[in-house]
This record gives sequence, structure tokens and C-alpha cells, in this order.
Amino acid sequence: MMVGAVLTLGGCQKPDGISTPTDPTLPVLSKIPDNFSFASDQDVAFRITALTNRNNPMVGVPFSVYSLPDNQLLFSGVTSANGVFEMKHRLANHLGQVEIRTTYPGIPSSQVITLSSNQVVATFGGSNPGGRISAEASVTASISNTRIPNIKTLGSWNNNGLPNYLVSNTPDAIEQAFYDRITASLPESKPLSTTHPEYIANNAPTTLDITELADVWVTFVTEGAGWKNSLGFYTYDKSATITSVNQLQNPTIIFPNVSMVGSNGSLVSGHRVHIGRFPAGTSIGFFMLADAYNTSNGDIAQGNYAHFSHSALNSESDPNKRRHFVVLNDVATDRVLLAVEDVSLMNTPIVCDNDYNDAVFYITSNPVTAVDKTPLPTTDKPTDTDGDEIPDPRDEYPTDKDRAFNVYTPAKDVYGTLAYEDLWPSKGDYDFNDLVMSYNFQEVLNAKNEIVDVKTKLKVRAIGASFKNGWGIQMPVAASNIKTAKSTDTRTNTTKTLTSEAGQTNITLIPFQNAYDMISAPATSLFVNTESGKTTYEGKIFTVDLTFNTPVTRAALGTAPYNTFLIARNERGREIHLANHQPTTKANVAYFGTGNDKTNPGLNKFYKDDSNMPWALNIPVEFDYPFERTSILNTHLNFFQWAATGGAQYKDWYMNKTNYRKTENIFKK
Repeated sequence: MMVGAVLTLGGCQKPDGISTPTDPTLPVLSKIPDNFSFASDQDVAFRITALTNRNNPMVGVPFSVYSLPDNQLLFSGVTSANGVFEMKHRLANHLGQVEIRTTYPGIPSSQVITLSSNQVVATFGGSNPGGRISAEASVTASISNTRIPNIKTLGSWNNNGLPNYLVSNTPDAIEQAFYDRITASLPESKPLSTTHPEYIANNAPTTLDITELADVWVTFVTEGAGWKNSLGFYTYDKSATITSVNQLQNPTIIFPNVSMVGSNGSLVSGHRVHIGRFPAGTSIGFFMLADAYNTSNGDIAQGNYAHFSHSALNSESDPNKRRHFVVLNDVATDRVLLAVEDVSLMNTPIVCDNDYNDAVFYITSNPVTAVDKTPLPTTDKPTDTDGDEIPDPRDEYPTDKDRAFNVYTPAKDVYGTLAYEDLWPSKGDYDFNDLVMSYNFQEVLNAKNEIVDVKTKLKVRAIGASFKNGWGIQMPVAASNIKTAKSTDTRTNTTKTLTSEAGQTNITLIPFQNAYDMISAPATSLFVNTESGKTTYEGKIFTVDLTFNTPVTRAALGTAPYNTFLIARNERGREIHLANHQPTTKANVAYFGTGNDKTNPGLNKFYKDDSNMPWALNIPVEFDYPFERTSILNTHLNFFQWAATGGAQYKDWYMNKTNYRKTENIFKK
């Protein structure tokens, strides 16, 4: 508790005539900085770059950003012609990290970024992705795995499993078009039995035949596994029926740890190994030891199980669920694509997604004609049904050329809260429950990362007022740019058309004039869901959907929840906005400077009182608000310290943590 003069809350009355008494336990509010905006979130600029292993920009690479520790989807998009995806998004103050994820081959699948400023910069791929491990000790190659007898090595490797026998430390150049064919052929988390059943048909080969004397190389392309797998090859007698691992000849490790830089390993897409020179008539198969590599000592241990090109050797009890290798002919490059499913197809110990992209390699030979590609299925080409240059697997709207991705505020299926005091320009009781409304904004982006639609879900949760208060939202976009706008009550499935308010230059929508119409309480109700011991009522879930004539850039639109405001007492000019948000042209500016309002447009100071307290709050979670006539200062115990330090301390004041709140003062259903 702060020591000093006491704030008096009794200077105004609730409209029902109940006076708010002075509370001697409340802190001194004069210590709140003049410029504090009371924002519980902040705009963060993301710049995500994707590069080939020769540092060329990669176009159309999809990324999704998730909040941590919540693991909630914030937004998705793709890189532009310069290989960069840029997005500005509002992040809740309680978030400590974000994770950037991609399913695109050849680059690490994710990066975790600790939030320390209002910028997030990340690079995926390149010749040195994520920064190579600089001090990896070379170890003596060690194999304690006994699933395959007499496994050989091609040489030694370092403790992270990077072979010392790579053909070159400079990776092979891999064209982005090749990655695109991999994505089309082996789409992430989609079973091949559905997307390409011909790849796993009984007559589809899983091994290779050498038709003339040839050198053979295996090149690592990508991996999407959580395990540290080991890849090897063997030769065998093609005329024999293989029923035992003892029939495999010269089993040899190729890559001891099939893990990329940034994903438990040191491999970079394009790392190549020469596996030998083979005479005509040689047949080659492959094996994978699942999660067998030990980075602590460089040993290839037992792992979870062994998978073989010869499905009969695999461990699944069901003979129809033993295939783990796919071999394809990439005609455009004369490469043979080798792809592996690394978990048991019997769904133990984890569920198998059957997408066969847990580890992907390609095989080349000299001469190139030495590997018989005749019986191999061919790789697929990307499909772009709607022609927006975003292939279907990456497009959230694959049949709509005008739409491709989604951005969510606060996050997908997560609601934030707008909470208002309605006695402006006089002080209220600071319970911030005169209107409590949950929101979720979904912005729909096109292939150029421009905003096409804004879809908003809203629900009135509480009305601690007797006034008929309305609510509006303004965006810094010309009103003429509205193509369609509508509001739908999802309970009754009734829809009404919305138009931008007359006389406003920018888009201004007023979804409701009276909050009591938006909650399922009797018509005579007052103070709904704010007083303990009374019947509670559910708010109506309603949507506001807006489509632009011309797509809008993020720079032009800004970030959700934009400029939202209460219309108090059924008086159109009595607008109540978030602190330091400007009024619309319909606002009655004659109220500024009256009562307790200390708005100063010259200082860009709006809707703050003589204690620098606001009349509206935006909280990026479903806010646990105080019950009637109970100050937020005496409920959320770190709110004042957060405000008094200009947001430096207790940024997460609204969370349910130890010593953060007085639970008996929070309204409960």
C-alpha cells in the first residue's frame, strides 16, 4: 500500500443515487506519469527472412507465429519477393516469448524468440542457419546399437553428429523449386494414403538398383522430426527374399544424427556424403535407427526401433503397416528423393501422421544414368487452385484468390477485454465494469499480406450501469472503402447490415446503441453481472464482419482493437475512448477539460483524469473484473504500481498470480 494523501472516490454518484465512499486504503494516484497510455499490450514489428543455402531469398515461404507460454496462434503469412515476411502485431505484456514455425523444407522448423523490445528479427536458412555450433568436439565414432549386426562407419563425426567425411563444408546448391516439389509430394501432417497413395503402393520400390559402375552420393535435404535419428545404407542380393537383418550386406552409417542446426543437430540442407563406388548389379537399401543418437558421447545407441527399406524387416505386427521409406524420381533434377517416416505406423509410442517427411534426402550418381529410375513414381508439382501464387498446402484459403492467411488478436480462439467507466468527464468508482466486453479480431490477408477482411467476435459480459450505453469502432481507413459490413447475432443467426456513420471521413461502425440489448437479461434489469448474489446472464455472442473494397496495408490500418469507444448515456457526443486515443468527429469536445477530464490535444493527451487515470482499459485476456463499486486499485493489487512506474513493473498485473489480486473483490458467477 502506498503512503500519502488519499484519493477520494466520493466526488460523483452512480446514476442510481448510490454514492461511492472514500476508501482510505487506496493509493495516491498523482504519481501516474502524464504520458502513460495504460496499454497492457504493445505493437511488435516482426521481420522474418527465409534464405536458400546459398543465401538467396526464398519466396512464398509460410510462417506462423505462436505466443509462449500460451502456445496460441497469433498470425500467419509468407515471404515476399525479397524473402522477407513483415508484420506488426499487438502482443500481450505477459508474454515472454514467441515461437516462429514453418513446415517448409530445407530450413529449421522453428525458432523461439525472447521478447526484449518491440522488434522481432529472425532469419531461417542461409549458408549458416541459426549460427553454426562453433566448438564441437570430434569424437570417435561409436555404435552400441545391436539391432543390426556389424554396422560400419564411413569415418568419424563430431559430438553433435556432423560427419567429418562430408564431401564439402559448403552445402550443395538446392533450388527452391525442388523444395516446392517436396512440399507438394509430401505435405506436412497429411497421410500419403490420402495425398499420394501411389507412393506407398505395394509395387512402389523402396530400394535402388545400380545398372553400371557408379559413384553414389546421399545429400541431406530436410527433417521435421523431434528425434535424433541415424540414417544408413546396406547392399543386398536382389535375387534373395530378404527375411532377416543377417542377409543385409555392409550396413553402414551415412548420417549419425539426422538433425538440422537449431534442431538438436548440425546438418545444413545440402550436406552431402559419398557412400561409395558400386558395380553394376548392386542393389542398395536404407535403414533408419529411430532416436538413436546420443549427443553427450557421439554414440549411436539402441534407439526406439530400426526401420528398413525392406518392410518385412520392420517391427510392426500388422504387415500392412510396415512401410517406412518412399523413393521418388525427381525428373527435373535427375535426383532420387528418399523420404522416411520415423515413428511406428502402429501409433506407438506416439501417433504417426504418415506424411513420410520426417527425414528427406536425395541420391545422385555419376554417371547420372547408373541408378535405374524407371520403376520409381515421380515427384509432384505444387498445386495452386486459386492462382494466387500460394500453393494449396500453404494457403488457408486455397480456393479463394483474394484470401490466403489469418491474423488474430489477441490470438486464435482467445479473447481480450474492453472495460469502461461511463461517468466521463467525471470520475467513476474505478470498478471498470460499467461495460465489460470480450473481443477477438481476425484479419484476413491476401497473398501480398494486405488486409481484405476484418472479422470481429464480441460478447457483452457485464453492465454495471443504468445508462443506455452504445459502442463503436473507428479505423483510419476512408469510409468509401467499405465493400460490405454486417453484424450477426450467432444465437439467432440474424444479420443486419452496417454502414459507416454519416458525417465521418473514416470507417466508423456502431454495432449497438444500448448494451442491454446485447445480453440475455430481462428488459428491466440494471447492473447485470456486477453484483454478487444476483442472477447472472449470458451475453449475446455477435460478430462484426467488414470487407474492404481495396485491400489495406498494416501500416494504414494499424493494429486491433483499433480505436474503440463507448457512447455514454445514449448521447452520441459523449464518447469514451482508451487513454490517448483521439475522438471521432462526432465527439462533443466541449466536455474536454470539464469535470475531472484533463484532455490536452496539444500534448496528445486524451481521456485521462486529474490523476492521470483512464475511463477505458484494453486487457489482452478475458479480464476478471471487480464487482460493483469496488475499485480496480483494491482488487488487482499491482495495477497501481504498474501505472505509477509507467508500465515498467508488473506488466502482467491482470494475470492470476500469487499476491496479484484480492479474489474476494472479483465478480464471480
